[in-house]
Parts: sequence; structure tokens; C-alpha cells
Amino acid sequence: MPPRTRTRTRTPTATALRAAACIGGATLVAPAALAQQFDTPLGTSVRERLNGQLLSAEGAPAPEAGDQIAAFFEDEVVGVFSYTGTNTTRAFEIVIFGDDPDTRGVVEGPSRGDRVEFRFFDASANQVRTDVGVENPQGESFNYRYGGEEVPPILDDLPIPIDLTPSRTLNMRLGVTQGGGGGGGGGGGGGGSVRESASRERPRERERER
Repeated sequence: MPPRTRTRTRTPTATALRAAACIGGATLVAPAALAQQFDTPLGTSVRERLNGQLLSAEGAPAPEAGDQIAAFFEDEVVGVFSYTGTNTTRAFEIVIFGDDPDTRGVVEGPSRGDRVEFRFFDASANQVRTDVGVENPQGESFNYRYGGEEVPPILDDLPIPIDLTPSRTLNMRLGVTQGGGGGGGGGGGGGGSVRESASRERPRERERER
């Protein structure tokens, strides 16, 4: 079976991010090739929702209208949340799209257990920051691994629409380095836990058997 490949070529976002430079301890990216925002992710039926608060370490900005959080897998955007409105809060809700198991030879996003990193677009400074850490609700550093599942479409024809996307509650903190402590388990919410395992460290070129 031939190796699976991506459906998209490298985006301007990925090109710009490779030109990162460290300024004042934070990794900043000059978004010369950006259209002042992250790319729109490729939607799939595999998804996970993260909701929480974007906190700020000392010296890091608070979110404002126009700012964005993006989830990245292998330099491709797989989820975006945008802050809007005049009374911006720190709350976010981001849906992360994963790899569709029914597509052969194509990798659309992460599989369960894969690492996903987060980046922050500061609209007022016109900069992309990669110093975004993940924390559990208790404030402990959390090593986030993808926990998405294949879900059916939202049932819009019901009196109350039902969205079966698995969800977890995790916070993010701007102005810290990623990785480190914390487990890969559930951070609350309805998504359950995702156990870390070396067997889940998959190479980029994966094969599936039907």
C-alpha cells in the first residue's frame, strides 16, 4: 500500500512560521505571508472540542478582538478559534479536526494519541506566538494528546440540535514553553481520557488496512 500523503501543500502560514525568532524569551513569528489570520482548517468527521480559558503569564498580553488560537499538526492548521466582539473574555472553544480513517493515502490531521501544538495570533502586534502551554483545570502543565473520535453530523432537524463531538476542558497559558509535565489523561469535560503510549507515536506516513 502506498504511503499516505497530505491533501494540501505547505501553506504560507507554515512558511512564515519557519522564520521564527526568539525575542525577549518568547518565540515570535513575523507573519509577512499571513493574511492577518490563520488558515481555515480542513474539516473532517473526526473531531475533538477543547474549551477553557486563555491565561497569560507575566508580560504576555490578554486576548483581544481579532486575536486567534490555532491548533497545528505537522505545521498544518487543524483548528481555529477567533476572539471577536468588544467585550472579549478569556474563554475559548476550539474544534480540532483529525485524520479521516476512510480516506486512503491521505492524512488530514492527527489520530488519537498524536501530539498537537497551539499557536496564538496577536492581532494588535501582528505577530504569531508559539509560547502557548496547555494546563489542566487545576493549573498543572498538561501534555495534550489528540482524543478526537469520528462523529455523525449535528442533528439539526431535532427540536434541540445534538452535537456529539467529544469535549474536554483544558486551559492554555500564553507566555510559557510547551511540553513538560502533566499527564495525557482527560482534563474534564465529556471527552474521557487519552492514555499516553509509545505505541501511539506514529510516523507521518501511516498505512491502514480495511
